[in-house]
Amino acid sequence: MTHNLEMNDIDDIHRYHLGFIIGPKNEAGDRVPGARYYVKNNFLKQWIYEEIPLNDVKQSTQLLARIMVAKIEDEARLVRIFETVPIMQNNPDWRCRTWVANAMAAIPQDGRVVGTSQLSWEEIERVGREFVGTKSQAGRYNDQASWNGPRPTLDLIQRREVIG
Repeated sequence: MTHNLEMNDIDDIHRYHLGFIIGPKNEAGDRVPGARYYVKNNFLKQWIYEEIPLNDVKQSTQLLARIMVAKIEDEARLVRIFETVPIMQNNPDWRCRTWVANAMAAIPQDGRVVGTSQLSWEEIERVGREFVGTKSQAGRYNDQASWNGPRPTLDLIQRREVIG
């Protein structure tokens, strides 16, 4: 399971759009299929849950970085958790970040969804923001060429960058 950070320049607290990307362990090949799971505001300003198939988990529109946080043992169970995380409407403090944090809290409660993992939401968010901030300061997102290839990826379990 990979956490994805997508750009959404609202303000510092809500700067990133957050969600989950699930893909295979082995990412060999030009394209690595998978899926993205997240919530977003639709055109009626209502939060909705979406599951989107991806042609390539290593890159998608506006994806800034991936933070790998868990090895999935039961993908169907994990998707059921995502589908059942409550969505709140008409609350200006509720965001995609809230949904991700609530999903992260539900995963260890299940006990069978993931194996080796780093599920501390506070750690994931802190490290993710630092990782994207460092890449941004280094100019990683400044030109079109940098958007054409795989996005920076950090393996939080092993504490190492796997794609620069």
